[in-house]
Amino acid sequence: MIDSPDALKELLPNVSRETIEKLAEFREMILAEDQNLISKNDKNFIWIRHFYDSLRLAQFITSNGNDIIDIGSGAGLPGIPVSICLLYTSPSPRDGLLSRMPSSAWK
Repeated sequence: MIDSPDALKELLPNVSRETIEKLAEFREMILAEDQNLISKNDKNFIWIRHFYDSLRLAQFITSNGNDIIDIGSGAGLPGIPVSICLLYTSPSPRDGLLSRMPSSAWK
């Protein structure tokens, strides 16, 4: 399977167009970062290896009003993709990249 937004949509058909757009923006931030936030070998597999794996967690999260904190996750995985997907919550910035992610990314 070729790593792409379409591949993610095939694996998770309920992911909205808006979520795909926000994940694309986040992907560009990861790739633009000077630090190696993900393995060099993974840069061509962000949609499937990182976003799909991250979003698989969303099915286990209930909307009971609790905040979700992803502390020190480096590239913001799985916290940012899950937060983008679950519009009822926003992550608490406890990570350098997460604190630079515009709040509009998950609203």
